[in-house]
Amino acid sequence: MNNDRQDLDVNISDMFGSTALMYASKALQPNIMRLLLERKDLDLDGKDNDGKTAEMFAEEANNETALS
Repeated sequence: MNNDRQDLDVNISDMFGSTALMYASKALQPNIMRLLLERKDLDLDGKDNDGKTAEMFAEEANNETALS
């Protein structure tokens, strides 16, 4: 996957306010998370419409890879 595409907004959210990082965190997708985390423009503190962050989703899913 080409991670050099600066024209892609990695922080875009859906109608629930969820981002790709949030979905990857709760779906236990470490490879996707790794690619997203390489982006310097990734917002790690973004919250969905319920006020949850990607870290909170990882905790709920017991995603230890994401939390380490």
